[in-house]
Amino acid sequence: EEAKEIEQLRAEIQKAKLDIDAASKELLEAQAHEAGLRATSQKLLAEQQEANDLLKKIQEEHRRENEQGKMQVEDLEQQIADLSANLRMRKQFSQSDELCNAQIFGTTSTPETKSSGARRGKKKGSRFFRK
Repeated sequence: EEAKEIEQLRAEIQKAKLDIDAASKELLEAQAHEAGLRATSQKLLAEQQEANDLLKKIQEEHRRENEQGKMQVEDLEQQIADLSANLRMRKQFSQSDELCNAQIFGTTSTPETKSSGARRGKKKGSRFFRK
């Protein structure tokens, strides 16, 4: 009877060893799968960071271009206002005989007759005065 129990215990021990081996093999496979998933996760995280950096650069470039566009629009609007004022003045001058024959200084450019070294006073920067 004791020999039978010993044999039964040996069989159980052998079965337990096989179960442990199977569980160990399964654990190694799961760890290998996890390592693959972790590597993929790290790669995707790095790609996401690159995409976020690129997005920030694109947004900053868009903001800069938008700001430049606004400045160009403002400049063009000022030029339109200047030209409109000039046209109104010309129209008024052409309708008035007295003003038509008058010479207006500061609104038209004339060729320079003196050398630029002989000029005195403030240099004119623009034909029109801005606010």
